[in-house]
Amino acid sequence: SKEREYYESRKKVMRDEESILQTAIEKAQEEGARIGLERGTKIGLEEGTKIGLEEGTKIGIQKAMELIALQMKSDNEPLEKIMKFTGLSKELIDTL
Repeated sequence: SKEREYYESRKKVMRDEESILQTAIEKAQEEGARIGLERGTKIGLEEGTKIGLEEGTKIGIQKAMELIALQMKSDNEPLEKIMKFTGLSKELIDTL
């Protein structure tokens, strides 16, 4: 019957639309995940680089202060003066 044909064709259209929608959702989710991963990686690298630079700077400053303290110590500067100028502890200066 025509009603049955109409019903079956309408049912097929609805299944097709549902399939198209599901495919679109899956592709959007994949694209969103890809974009999120790219952004997260970029942010992670930027943050890691920033932390690395901060830590490297701290280490560099520490080493520079140790070299200054060593030079001051070899010039027989008083321990208190070395501590004041470098910010290093007595114990650390004693080990230089």
